[in-house]
Amino acid sequence: MYIDFDHHEGRVPNVLTENDLVEEFSLFSDFERLSYRERGLYKYQSASAELEVVSFGARDKEYRAHIKAKNMDDLLDLLRMIKEGSIPPSQSYDGQQVKKGDETINLIPELQGFSKSLKETRGTSFSSKKETARRVDELIARLKSSVKSSE
Repeated sequence: MYIDFDHHEGRVPNVLTENDLVEEFSLFSDFERLSYRERGLYKYQSASAELEVVSFGARDKEYRAHIKAKNMDDLLDLLRMIKEGSIPPSQSYDGQQVKKGDETINLIPELQGFSKSLKETRGTSFSSKKETARRVDELIARLKSSVKSSE
């Protein structure tokens, strides 16, 4: 069942909120961009929200929150916290874009450290450690060359 209460936030009939008639509440709320809010996914208790920027013409932009929750209190609390700016997103849409090869570049120092520790470990046969370290070094070289070729 879907019931639209429009702009009557918090005024949901008690019969719906005080028993198990409703499995999930959902709300779309548009509000002014008076202060910066990070676009993304927000979570608070049973509530989750997606915050986007919507445009109504060339200059009029607003935030639009789509919130879902198991109970109305969590839904309204999350909406209030987003509007106040008192909760960060659990997943931001405003982060830096990952460039091709960035993830690979970040793995190279980790693999180099792993290779070095393999060469220094005790308790394993030297030839086994040496072979594993050689294979890791080959992987590092291949990663470096793939990063250079993708730039």
